[in-house]
Amino acid sequence: MRQSKRRLTAVACCLALGLGLSGCSGDDSSSQPAAPASSTPLSTAAASTLALKDAPLVVKIKSAVGRLPRDRRSTFKASVGRVVNAWLEAGFIGGHYPRSDFASAYKHFTPAAARSAKRDRAVLTNLSLGPDLVDVAARRRAVKLSVLAAHRRPQGASARVYLRLAGVRGDGSVVNLSVSGDLYLTRTDGDRWKIFGFDLHRSVGGS
Repeated sequence: MRQSKRRLTAVACCLALGLGLSGCSGDDSSSQPAAPASSTPLSTAAASTLALKDAPLVVKIKSAVGRLPRDRRSTFKASVGRVVNAWLEAGFIGGHYPRSDFASAYKHFTPAAARSAKRDRAVLTNLSLGPDLVDVAARRRAVKLSVLAAHRRPQGASARVYLRLAGVRGDGSVVNLSVSGDLYLTRTDGDRWKIFGFDLHRSVGGS
């Protein structure tokens, strides 16, 4: 099995440091338990499809700096989860394979972060494998959030992301892709969230 790993370091910011400080922390009690990865053996893959269903997105709040009421925690978790999942869907899981167009992956990035992400699209998207694959399935899709709150409202966040993706080539061979690391997000007008930085790494191996 061959493995390749590349590490990217994007914006080093006060938010990332602030979220590392001690504060009101602990798992969000309203979060659902992480769904186990699919146990379906990859050997059951046909020549052009994977006998796997996409793992659901699991989002938890890991820690908070500042006071954030429970109802706003739920809204925050849902809002940021949608942004992160939109990137995962556009960059890796969704679309029709084989594919080489991943332009929509940067929709929820700030302009500066989008420019940086496009330069590092080999890690931020499935561009390097996409043209050779005919099907993909997410085996794990999880996000752990840390939030910075002020005046009882979330102002910034970091999202620790875990993605495990299985892909099948036209000849039936299976490749496994893992992407993990941090996204840094800021709240904009209307409680919308944008990704303004990232620190991610990617690894690839055969079945």
